[in-house]
Amino acid sequence: MQIGNKIPVSDRIAELGYTFSDSIHILGMDIDSEIEKLDDNFSRTVTSLKKGVEFWSRYNLSLQGRINVIKSLLFSQILYLGSFLMPSQQKITEMQKILDEFAVGSMNFSKTRITLPPEQGGLGLFDIKEFLTAQQAVWILRAKKSVRDNWRQKMSQLCNGNVLCAGTDTIDKEYNPVLYSLAESFQKIRICHDTLNENYLKATVYNNKLFMRGRGNKRVLTMTYLGLPENSMSPLANIPFENFYGQWGLKTRAEMRIELGLDLSVEGYRDLGNALNYYLARIRVNPINNGKSISFWEEFGNILQPGRKIRASMLKRRKKPFDLEKQVFTVTFLRVTETEFDNGSNHSERMALWKKNGINNRMKTFIFKFFNNLLGINTRLSHFVDNWSRKCTFCNSKGEINQSDETFKHLFLDCKYTTQLHNSFMQKYLPELGIVNDNDKKKLFFHFMLPNSEQFNSFIGIVLASFQ
Repeated sequence: MQIGNKIPVSDRIAELGYTFSDSIHILGMDIDSEIEKLDDNFSRTVTSLKKGVEFWSRYNLSLQGRINVIKSLLFSQILYLGSFLMPSQQKITEMQKILDEFAVGSMNFSKTRITLPPEQGGLGLFDIKEFLTAQQAVWILRAKKSVRDNWRQKMSQLCNGNVLCAGTDTIDKEYNPVLYSLAESFQKIRICHDTLNENYLKATVYNNKLFMRGRGNKRVLTMTYLGLPENSMSPLANIPFENFYGQWGLKTRAEMRIELGLDLSVEGYRDLGNALNYYLARIRVNPINNGKSISFWEEFGNILQPGRKIRASMLKRRKKPFDLEKQVFTVTFLRVTETEFDNGSNHSERMALWKKNGINNRMKTFIFKFFNNLLGINTRLSHFVDNWSRKCTFCNSKGEINQSDETFKHLFLDCKYTTQLHNSFMQKYLPELGIVNDNDKKKLFFHFMLPNSEQFNSFIGIVLASFQ
């Protein structure tokens, strides 16, 4: 099969008896001669995901069970090709929808929280695009450590000797579709890192979207633009931003030649200075800037499996700051329990309690629903199920005349039958606590905190969740 610029096959080659084709199937993927249908490989992935979801849906799995299936059995089907080839946005959206709907099941749960960490009230599942971007960026770090493979050598040549400068402007998508995909993903991670705190000081300026050519020209700095030969392994590819400046500002052309080994023409020096000074002019005060600076390689290069840390850095760069106290699920929980927000650290631990090891899946599901206001209590069910009673299940079963609505607070605290169970449980297992008033009860049974403590207690939380 010929790829790209196809030419007529000579008679000499044709006589060898080979079969010529416009596409081949190799290692689980189809490659066409025009390299235009690579995305079609993910159509089979979508079909496999649907079959997997259909199979596992028969078993009525718990929330944790569905999450385990997604992470161990379903997501691996995306990762096989996605680790080096980025699906189209349409395919990503379709696959994300399949996984999200399977994870949520019948719960009335916000889709925007599915990929949030458990500490922030999420399920801790993967955002497909972010995950694949991080995994593809790891290949660039591997190419930095060693150039023993042909693709690593080619990547190094295209990036003028420093693969950490990889980006879409250095690699042609038509001739190198896989390397282009890796470079595109790495470029996104690079921007996330270099714009954090003072990391721009350690960032290399070559082919970095952070450093534009000037006002009205957002293109990156290339060797050709600065009057340097391409693929020349120029020192420019390895020089960080801070090294271009000295005590009195931008170094002179002679200083760059002597100290940095960078021999620029007058025009190249002018263009480089304009780009660097233009970036400095655009810097604004950032309240979350801690003043620290670290290079990309120092941050991720020495980690054996840097994918998780890269994904965490992408999460930090999401546009909207996350305030747990102001989230709807937190406000609702405090309202229905008639309690107050203690502090973010305690509530984060409560929200993530269901992910603790040693708890069975049924208990994990209960704890998750408890803090996310998803339990099927009667006052909620009555809005969705015809002729469903709002009254307390315990009060109704005991034949009470004046039955109260089964609200969250009534079911777990105020109901006299619940109170009897509380007292019996406390006297048998926790007699030394000395619960004396309603505030102590709410603090213990809703916030899982001991009466004389301001710290969340995970052990007490698991014990009380098991009881409830």
